[in-house]
Amino acid sequence: MTPPERTGVGADAPARGGPGEPALAVAAGNLRAGGAASSEGRPTLQAALWLVFLGPLFFISYGYANHYSSGLPRVGSFVYGWERDLPFWPWTILPYMSIDLFYAISLFVCASRAELRTHATRLLAATLVSVACFLVFPLRFSFSRPPTSGFNGWLFDLLTGFDLPFNQAPSLHISLLMILWTCYARHVRGAWRWLLHGWFALIGISVLTTYQHHFIDVWTGAAVGVLCLYLLPGEPWTLRFGRRPAGVGAGAAATATATADAGDGEDWRRRRRLAHRYAQGCVVFLLLAVAAARVDWVTASLLLCWPAFSLAMVALAYYGQGERVFQKQAGRMRVAAQWALAPYLLAAWVSSRLYTLRVAPQVEVYPGVWMGRAPSARDLRRGGFTAIVDLAAEFPARRAARRLDYTQVSMLDLVMPSDEQLRAAATAITAAYGRGQQRDGGAGATSADEAAGPQRLLVHCALGYSRSALAIAAWRATQGDDPATVLEHLRAHRAIVVAPSWLRILRDSQATQGVQARRDSRERQGSQAPADGQGRRPGADPRPVDDRRPARETPR
Repeated sequence: MTPPERTGVGADAPARGGPGEPALAVAAGNLRAGGAASSEGRPTLQAALWLVFLGPLFFISYGYANHYSSGLPRVGSFVYGWERDLPFWPWTILPYMSIDLFYAISLFVCASRAELRTHATRLLAATLVSVACFLVFPLRFSFSRPPTSGFNGWLFDLLTGFDLPFNQAPSLHISLLMILWTCYARHVRGAWRWLLHGWFALIGISVLTTYQHHFIDVWTGAAVGVLCLYLLPGEPWTLRFGRRPAGVGAGAAATATATADAGDGEDWRRRRRLAHRYAQGCVVFLLLAVAAARVDWVTASLLLCWPAFSLAMVALAYYGQGERVFQKQAGRMRVAAQWALAPYLLAAWVSSRLYTLRVAPQVEVYPGVWMGRAPSARDLRRGGFTAIVDLAAEFPARRAARRLDYTQVSMLDLVMPSDEQLRAAATAITAAYGRGQQRDGGAGATSADEAAGPQRLLVHCALGYSRSALAIAAWRATQGDDPATVLEHLRAHRAIVVAPSWLRILRDSQATQGVQARRDSRERQGSQAPADGQGRRPGADPRPVDDRRPARETPR
């Protein structure tokens, strides 16, 4: 079993791949500071071959789209009224033209073949998508450019010799800028990094101040850039089509396949129902986008495609792609994923707040162990938590949470996690609980540990009703407790949502690990040992919070 990812206090580095995200740290390791070359060496020859392919392809395809649009009898424009007040800054032609140099060098910056392949594929995809849009939806720039002279004038003449006032939306300049920005940011550190950000920001502004593009070209170009970065993420987040992923990393599909093989397809049917609902939501937004386009609400039509896309990706997550859709590692979600899925993420966060509005955000279910919703910064301050086990694949962790003893075991909501995920969650809780016990005065505890206060381990998902309950039940099962008893205990503290079939799977998982045999062995050994003054046998598990008194809760 692959260990879960852990960061924060006491963690030297993220573990090598968590459930649903195999080899994440290995993939990230190839993109470290300065872009140190991997053991295979920097792929200079491959970079040169990619440049020989991409360079001519860009000029030929871009030039053809320009030529095609120039031959049309009428090509329209799309301009927001406020754009007429934008200034013309001739000097910004230099940063505008510099992107060509950054484009060529970026291929040689890549430190491994995998990184180069991903980067070059993104550049290729952005070019093909943009050129296709130029041909299907031709537009032209509508402002007259003031005369220029000197060095700036020479650069403008050079640009005009190749680039006609067509090829507008989406701005390929902006799409390529975002891809290049991501590439260079992985390899540049210190003051050079800030210089890079400043110069690339100038490149972004220059598409407007050189009178090359209208604003709609800018944000649609940014959308294409985000899509290329999100849909072509590289391993381990690459989507797998044509088959159900299996094993660790399959997430949703692994559980569904295992359940179907066992003759019980209830969980797989649940996944399909959820996938269909999200797909239906996607269709609704697409129909609204079409309706908006028919009445010439162009901006609204394009923006409505955003939630449609995010819902389509969540549908794919439930239909077999699993947690990789959210591209979350060590509590951080990739920026491209946050932007691409922003409508869904915002709706999911608001939903998590509304569904827990009248209940405690977190409750203590075992001594030192709390269960609840994804914590806000306010929840973390009030709860005083010392460790976090994060099960919510769809939410990036707060920075304050990552500074604690933080572990991520991503799971999808409302479905049964895979066997590997449950074992990883149980392992994460056991390890965090053990470290907390050491902090609270065990062997090796320091005065700083004792001054920090008692352990408060939070196991959370989005709402604290389903995944967190299953993870705690899996943890207690490794201690020999019956999952049904654990779930009833949790239900006395919080309105958990656990399907009957999930209890059967929990018990099957417990049986396959041989936990029952270890529990019997402990009971036999314990029956021969004298009880202490409180009636507990040596080595007994932590006792539950007394059900006869109100559960401890964090303030709302």
